[in-house]
Amino acid sequence: MILNWLNWRVLFWVNVPFCVIGFILAWRMLPPDTHLSRPRLDVIGFALLSPGLVGILIGRSNASQTGGFGRTDALVPVLIGAALLAAFASYSTRLAGRVLVDVRLFTHRPVASASALLSCPAHRYTGRCCSYPCTGRTCAARTH
Repeated sequence: MILNWLNWRVLFWVNVPFCVIGFILAWRMLPPDTHLSRPRLDVIGFALLSPGLVGILIGRSNASQTGGFGRTDALVPVLIGAALLAAFASYSTRLAGRVLVDVRLFTHRPVASASALLSCPAHRYTGRCCSYPCTGRTCAARTH
């Protein structure tokens, strides 16, 4: 509707009033942060979680090719990623409160259900991103 009446550049300014209102409401309604010490970076958690997620994403991406998860370049990264994520979950439960992501939060039903619901669109989106290159290759092969 905006594009029918105004220039396309106006689309970038639509959110500005909402951001200003949100900033003013947060400034007036949120209590001041009294925690002055900086938390330390959980290096071990970061070293387990980051490559674990990357391994699963690389494996999922490679599984879109012929052979699926039967391919070693798809299965090995997924298995390594899953092992790293399991190690992170074990590490996180032992050192609760001082870790990068406290996995004990997922024992609370509202947090677990909200995370599950939010992950559904993310998995759908990454699945599409992984399948688009495969679809493009298939279409290109059929036209040549």
